[in-house]
Amino acid sequence: MFNSLFSKLISTYIAVILITLLVLGAAMSYLLGDYYYSTVEQELLSESRELAGIIAENTAQDSISPGVMAALNRISKNRVFLISREDLIQMAYGGAVNNPPPGAPPGDQPGSPPGSPPDAPPNGLPLRLAPQDAQLLLEGKTVTRRGHLSRPDQVVIFAVVPVLVKGEATGALFSSAPLADITEAVRAVRRIMLIAAIPALLLAALFGLLISRSLAGPLGRLSEATVQIAGGDYRQRVEIVSGDEIGRLGQNFNRMALSLEDTVGALAREKGKIESILANMDEGVVAVDNDNRVILINRQAVRTLGSPQNGRLTAQQALPQESLSETNKQNQQSARLSMQPGAEVIMDRRLKELFAAVLASGESCSEEYTPDGGQTFIQAHVSRLTDQDGHGFGAVGVLQDITEIKKLDQLRRDFVANVSHELRTPMTSVQGYIEAMLDSAIPIGERDKYLEVIYRETLRLNKLIYDLLDLSMIESGKEKWELNEIEIPELVGQVLLKLQPLMEKRRVTVDSRFTGRLPPVPGDEDRIEQVIFNLLDNAIKFSPAGGVVTLRAEEADDKITVSVTDRGPGIPLTDMEHIWERFHRVEKSRSRALGGTGLGLAIVKQIVEAHGGTVNVHSVAGEGSTFSFTLATNLAETGFFSNMP
Repeated sequence: MFNSLFSKLISTYIAVILITLLVLGAAMSYLLGDYYYSTVEQELLSESRELAGIIAENTAQDSISPGVMAALNRISKNRVFLISREDLIQMAYGGAVNNPPPGAPPGDQPGSPPGSPPDAPPNGLPLRLAPQDAQLLLEGKTVTRRGHLSRPDQVVIFAVVPVLVKGEATGALFSSAPLADITEAVRAVRRIMLIAAIPALLLAALFGLLISRSLAGPLGRLSEATVQIAGGDYRQRVEIVSGDEIGRLGQNFNRMALSLEDTVGALAREKGKIESILANMDEGVVAVDNDNRVILINRQAVRTLGSPQNGRLTAQQALPQESLSETNKQNQQSARLSMQPGAEVIMDRRLKELFAAVLASGESCSEEYTPDGGQTFIQAHVSRLTDQDGHGFGAVGVLQDITEIKKLDQLRRDFVANVSHELRTPMTSVQGYIEAMLDSAIPIGERDKYLEVIYRETLRLNKLIYDLLDLSMIESGKEKWELNEIEIPELVGQVLLKLQPLMEKRRVTVDSRFTGRLPPVPGDEDRIEQVIFNLLDNAIKFSPAGGVVTLRAEEADDKITVSVTDRGPGIPLTDMEHIWERFHRVEKSRSRALGGTGLGLAIVKQIVEAHGGTVNVHSVAGEGSTFSFTLATNLAETGFFSNMP
C-alpha cells in the first residue's frame, strides 16, 4: 500500500492534518473550559467576598439571623450558607461535624449553619473541608475547590470566604455554583469543532491529493523514463510542467538523456565500425580473457583455424552474452562476430601455448607455425590486452593465413629454378659446341651438323623468352587486347596451314569437325589463334606416328566449345591438377626433346580466362587426352572490356 510515493505523501499529509486538528481541538477545548471555569470562579469569589463583607458590617455577633441569610440568598444567584467558627476549629483538627438529629427543622439542625436553605443536604455540610483548608480559613484566607455535593453526578465550584470581624475569622461564608451549564457549553463547542473538522479534513485531504499528485506524477513519469532508458530506449523524455525543483530535475534528466543518447549512439557507431572492420579483415582476430577462454573471434579467424570436423584439436568455448540494445545487436549481427553462447572455436595446441605465454609474461610475441596435422601456414601475433589503468584483462591475437604466400614463394622459387634450368640446358649446349669449334675439336666437315644443333637451341631459347614475355604481359594486365569478330572455322584453317610441316613430319592428320554454322565470337584473334595453335601443337607432338588428332567446335547456350583430342599416352591422374601450371611437364625428357617450354598450357589458360572463358582437360592414361576451352558468343558475357587498356 505504501510502496508508492503518492500513497506515502497523501497518507502523511492526512495524518499531519488529522493530528493537527486533534491537538488544536483538544487545546481549544481545554483552554475554553479553563476560561469558563476561571470566569465563574472569579465571579463566585467576588460575590462571596462582597457578601462576607456585608455580613461582617451588619453584625457584631458570632452568628447571623435566619432573616439576614434568607435576604442574602435572595440577592445572590448562587447558594450560600455560613460555617461557624467552632465547626472550622473542629475540622482544622481533623474532626467531623455531627449529623443533625432526625426531625430537626432545616436551618436549625446542629452542625448546620443558622438559616440554611430548605434544599441544603440533610447530612451536614455540603462539602467536608480538609484540615488544611479549615486552617487557612481560620487564618483569614480564601479557599476555592471543585467537587460534588449530595449527588455524585453534580459537579460544582465552591468558594469559602472567611467572615472577618475585627480582623478575626468568626466563621466562613460558603457559596457554590453548578458547573453543569459550563460543562454542557464546553461539550457543545467540542461538537461544533468536530463537525467543522470533518469538512476541513476532507478539504485538506483533497488539497493533499492534488499536491501529492503534482509531486508524485512527474516523479513517476521520471521513474518510468529511467526504466525505459535502462532498457536501451535512449529517446525517452519527460514533460516539464513546472519551474520548481521537480521541473528542474526533469530538465536535467532530459539533458542527461540527450547526452546519453548521443554518447551511446557514438559508442554504438564506433563499436559497429570496429566490429565491421574486424569481421571484414583479411586477418583473423581472436581475443581471450585471463583464463585463456575465447571471448571474441571474427569469421576470418574461424576460416583460418578451421571447423570441428577437420580433425584438429578442438576446444569448445562458451562466449558471454552481452546486454545489448537493439541497435548494438544489429551492429553485432552485421559484423558477424562470433559472440553467442556455445560458439565452437578451434584452438590448436600451439596457438593456445602462445596465448598462455603472453598472459603469463605480458610481452607480445610473433610466430609462424603450422597447425596440428594441417597443411596451412599461419603467422600469429599475440599481444596483451590492458585497460586504462594498465591492468591486463586478456590477450588478442592477429592470425594471418600465409599458405598462399608460401605457395607463391614456392612457385617463385620453382619458376626461377625452371627458367634457370630451361635457359642453362640450351645455353650449355650452344656454349659447348662453340668452344669445341673454336678449339678446332670439331672437324670442318662436321661443323654444319653442330651449327644446326646450335640453331635449334637458339630457336628454343627464343621461343622460351617469347613465351615468358607473353605470360608476363597477360598476368600483369598490361596486354593490349584487340577486339575482333572471330570465325572459329577460318581461324582453325589458318592454324592448320602453319602446322602442316609438323603434321607431315610427325605423319599425323587433323580431323576438323564443326557442328552447323558457328557464330563469330568476340575476342583478340591473334591470342585465340595462339590458344588453338598450342593445343594442336601439343596434340600432334604427343600423337603416335600415323595417328589422328580430332578438333571439334560446337555451340551450346550462347557459347562455343572447342576441343582437341589426341591418341597419345595420356596424362597420369597425379599430374592432372598441375597440368595448367608453368613449366609443368608430364614427361620432361620427351617434352624437351620435342621443343616444349612447359609454358604453352599456362598461356592457354591465361588467354581463355582473360576472354571470360574456361578451360578443361580429360585424359585416360594410355588412351589419350582431350583439351577444351569455351568462349561466349555474347560480348557482354565475356568480360572482355574489363581486360582492355
